[in-house]
Amino acid sequence: MGPAEAGLAAVDVGLIPERSGQQLRQALQERLDRSGAALARRYDLTVRLAWNVELLAIEQDSSVTRVRLVGVANWTLTGRDPQRRTLTSGTSRSLDAFNIINEQYFTADLNNQMVQGRVADALAEQITLQLAAYFNKVAASG
Repeated sequence: MGPAEAGLAAVDVGLIPERSGQQLRQALQERLDRSGAALARRYDLTVRLAWNVELLAIEQDSSVTRVRLVGVANWTLTGRDPQRRTLTSGTSRSLDAFNIINEQYFTADLNNQMVQGRVADALAEQITLQLAAYFNKVAASG
């Protein structure tokens, strides 16, 4: 097991509010502990997830036909040492969009949920890569 894989497997992901936060947390957990080894948790990952909504296609009657969702995850990795030192932190950003069909609220709501899931998955991938780079850098420096 390399330094990145060992470090990632030792990360405990904190709770993230809302349904999209749950999706992000689950995606992170799946990526961080790929080995399946039951390693002691030595790090805590705290993530704050925020959403921005951008209206892209506005018709003459002011109705919106396309929406872009932008997910921004600010994250912090802290050690479980007595000082609870911040080891690294970062921001990940991902976006996706969906169309709104007139009088199809249920479809728009489902599309919104699907887009949030895809964005959460992309954010989890970015955070995992940034954490892996951190663990590799620490191992290389000493």
